[in-house]
Amino acid sequence: MRHKLSNEIQDVIVRCSTTLVDHHLEFGIYHSEVEDVALSSKVEEYIQRLGPYNHNLVSIFVHLLVFGKVIVQFRNQSHRLQLKAASDLMTRTKATVLFDRIREDVMGKMNFSEGPGGVTQRIVVEEPTVILPTKKIKFFT
Repeated sequence: MRHKLSNEIQDVIVRCSTTLVDHHLEFGIYHSEVEDVALSSKVEEYIQRLGPYNHNLVSIFVHLLVFGKVIVQFRNQSHRLQLKAASDLMTRTKATVLFDRIREDVMGKMNFSEGPGGVTQRIVVEEPTVILPTKKIKFFT
């Protein structure tokens, strides 16, 4: 099982849409970019940003692996993370195990001697909305 998980760590590709927000502009949004990255590099980025012991870290990535997409909003930017391949969806248990393996690998490469900083954070993880089919409307021709 360990060997299969290490292969899955490298195989999971995430599409990240980053939108930078400037609240001083008329419409607020001024830059947006999309890139495809490995899941492990996104976990590493979030560990550096949120700290290695942040409980929201698990929620973000397990939600991504179970539902396929998640939006994380920070003060001046938002990240929309989406699995590139639908075949990468997995159960919550498997997602937690995979995330823990990635975090172990990343933490082994980094040096964190201190605990989390004193930064106040607001991160909201929401369930995806379900769009039900609408009633078909006949148009007169």
